[in-house]
Amino acid sequence: MNPLRKLHGHGQSVWLDYIGRELLDGLELRRPIQDDGIMDVTSNPAIFEKSISQNGYYAANIVQSSDVPAATVYEHLAREDIRRAATELYPVYETTRGRDGYASLEVSPYLAHDTEGTMQEARRLWAALEQPNAMIKVPATLVGIAAAETRIAEGINVNVSLLFSAAAYQPATNAWLLIRPKCT
Repeated sequence: MNPLRKLHGHGQSVWLDYIGRELLDGLELRRPIQDDGIMDVTSNPAIFEKSISQNGYYAANIVQSSDVPAATVYEHLAREDIRRAATELYPVYETTRGRDGYASLEVSPYLAHDTEGTMQEARRLWAALEQPNAMIKVPATLVGIAAAETRIAEGINVNVSLLFSAAAYQPATNAWLLIRPKCT
């Protein structure tokens, strides 16, 4: 049996920490989902920068948007890729009844210490993605955790990220435990 599928048998979900048009245009994302047991996809600005700069799949969209601010072009490309990945992952989402099958898009890192800005951007991205299995990634700052509590209560799927220590993990866990009864 595939080692990734074995992990899933132990309650672990493997996320692909990469996304790019080369996976989406050629339907190459479907193979690791179906064959390898990839259950979810995550992204961040660095992943998109690498994907955009290392292949030509985005060139036509970028050229067509030459008079548009770079941040707007980036967000449009990122939203489209996450929307398409969520579509590919939707069968996983259905099969697991929402436990897996997510595609995650990060709020701007410039908002890491702006509670209202993080909450507004999370809500705006969620609405723009129009996918029940989209997930909005927020940083594990105090601001991000406060935004996560509020957005989860609204029914927005949230991924609290950048948890590199027990000190960062504990507030995120406490927030989830606090909000969870309100969501069931």
